[in-house]
Parts: sequence; structure tokens; C-alpha cells
Amino acid sequence: MEIQNAIGGPDILIGSFSKTFASNGGFVATKDAATKEYLKMYSCPQTFSNALSPPQAAIVRAALDIVRSSDGGRRREQLCNNSTYLRSQLAQNGFTCLGEPSAIVPVFLGPDEPARILWRNLSNRGIASNFVEFPGVATNRSRIRMQVQSAHTNAHADRFVKELVATRDCLLGTHPVEAAAI
Repeated sequence: MEIQNAIGGPDILIGSFSKTFASNGGFVATKDAATKEYLKMYSCPQTFSNALSPPQAAIVRAALDIVRSSDGGRRREQLCNNSTYLRSQLAQNGFTCLGEPSAIVPVFLGPDEPARILWRNLSNRGIASNFVEFPGVATNRSRIRMQVQSAHTNAHADRFVKELVATRDCLLGTHPVEAAAI
């Protein structure tokens, strides 16, 4: 919202607590009473329903305090820098990152079976990542999804890229200069 300069402008605001706020659940907010009633009556409240427990609500509130603080702006800037750096290092090593720079960096791998093997080998090298394959994405459009934090350093990104390159090269038995997919 901040990047798009849309804070305070949308009729309906939808957000998730599962990434930025280190909790579960999310929200739908509106200032308009008629819209609020419409959503109550016609939305599917049980689809992906996930009520917050009191500790999770406290986590979200504490995270929101950080976001609103002067430190929050610095952290968002560092997060953007970290994401941009990681994406540039991946691109320099022949990987394609999907989407726009954000805390989530999806690294396209391609065919499902070799991607699954790459992810497993990467995990064995001590790299935590989320593997996404069909039906989460189209068949043979597998990817790993990295979740960048403001506390990460360039050294963290460099290690991840080094391990990803080593794993890819081990699986391929070569060192491709340019690789659209593994």
C-alpha cells in the first residue's frame, strides 16, 4: 500500500497477517457501512477462515506497533534493499525471479521432478525455502519461494545463491551460463 501511495484511499482493504505480521489470519476492512454489511451477508466467511487466538492477536498488535514506528520505515527500506540484492544475485547466476520486489522472492525452477530434487538437495544443504509445485502453480512451473527479512544481510543472500548454484550445477553436471529453468 505504501509503495502504491494508496493508504487511506481504497474502498476495501484486504491484508494478511501470515507474512509481515508473523501470525495467521488476515482482515477485510472498509469505512462504508453498506459495504461492510454486504461482505457479512454475501462473502464466504468459512473459506480460508482462521480465527486469531489472543496470543496471535497480541503478536499482530506488537508487529503493527513496529510497522508504525520510526524503526518501521528503516526496516521496510532495508527489506526492499535485501530483496533487490537477492534478486540481482540470482539473475547474475541465471535464475529468474517472478513478481515485483517484495519480502517474497519466488525463484522459477521449471519442470516439477527436477525442481523437487533440487529443493530437497537445497534443504539438505541447510537452506530453508518453500517449494511450490502443481496444483499451487501450473504443471512444470515449479519454484521455490524465499521469504526475505529486514534482518537478513548480503552474506545471507550470497550463501543462499551459492548453495542454489552448487545444487543446480551438481544436478546438471555442468555450469550453465544462462538457465531459464533448471
